[in-house]
Amino acid sequence: MAFNMNVNEIIANRALELSGYPRGAYAMISPFNDVNMSQGDSDVFNSAARIAVIAATQKLTAALGELKNAFLKKSLEFDFLLKPSRANFRDSVPVTLGQEFLTYAETVKKCAEDIEHAKKRLLCLSAGGTEVGTGFNSHQGFIERVISKISEITKTNFEKSEDLVELASSAYDFMNFSSRLKNTAASLIKISAELSLLGSGPAAGFNEIIIPPLQLGSSLVPAKYNPVALENLSMVSMQISGIDHIITQAAINTPPDLNINMPLITYNLLFGLKILTNAVNITSEKCVAEIAANESVLKSSFESSPALIAALVPKVGYNEAASLVSEAKNSSKTVLELIRDKKLMSDEELNALKTARKVSEPGFLLKK
Repeated sequence: MAFNMNVNEIIANRALELSGYPRGAYAMISPFNDVNMSQGDSDVFNSAARIAVIAATQKLTAALGELKNAFLKKSLEFDFLLKPSRANFRDSVPVTLGQEFLTYAETVKKCAEDIEHAKKRLLCLSAGGTEVGTGFNSHQGFIERVISKISEITKTNFEKSEDLVELASSAYDFMNFSSRLKNTAASLIKISAELSLLGSGPAAGFNEIIIPPLQLGSSLVPAKYNPVALENLSMVSMQISGIDHIITQAAINTPPDLNINMPLITYNLLFGLKILTNAVNITSEKCVAEIAANESVLKSSFESSPALIAALVPKVGYNEAASLVSEAKNSSKTVLELIRDKKLMSDEELNALKTARKVSEPGFLLKK
């Protein structure tokens, strides 16, 4: 590959300068006979790509760790704020805002773990495999020595692949890594969409959380602030999905024995890692860490939700509970008001239903 040949020339010329010779005096230090000894273009570029991707990945997983921690902190802060869940976009059984934020933390944690797992395959280097991984024209022991030196310099435990020919021919390790990155991006799109929905409004949306205003969002509507950090994360994540498609095509559309599309794969992976790391950092620092709960809205929607009638099913049965929902609608009363009027629950039970954290946990069951 031209990249490696160019680097060989740069190194040779710099070595000549340091040795007191003019650039281009290749009879003294040759780009090919000296710098490139025991190496081919493909094994060097493949190894360099792996080293670069691993270095960039460390920044992404650190950013995901910060995002996970931000969600965890908010989950504790919002732990006792009850609200109706919205299964199928309809009022459903109680959940806390903290539980919802905890799911985001757990999802981000899984994403980081999957990326770390996929990264392990990239620790196998092909340096010394020369053109197609057979090690043709390389010195005995060169592979082990160069990998040991790279590990020392980078402070990363690289290792020799069990099959250097496979590394030259197949870009599976990069394709596998990219797919984990795409899965992370898809998860971040979902989280961004849900947070934007929870913060929508203030008058015509859920308005359950207050997303920090970072900049004015409209030149037409005064004082309109858009969730720009979440929108940015979503758009970057969509870009990652597109990058994954490019890498898949680059991995499979190549001649036998050598993947000639490694520059395309490497460029897109490094670009994707960079923009996703930046977007995650912005979302963590400027958005999630500053989110506040709109407690009055949460309390109102929870206490007025007809889905609370589900707590009465063990006492009065499914059909009777359903009829009470219809009666509440026709009388313009909330379910809680109707339950209180009909004395279907004691004051203690009603208070527990409205305020106790345990209503959103397994085992909450009213006695018959």
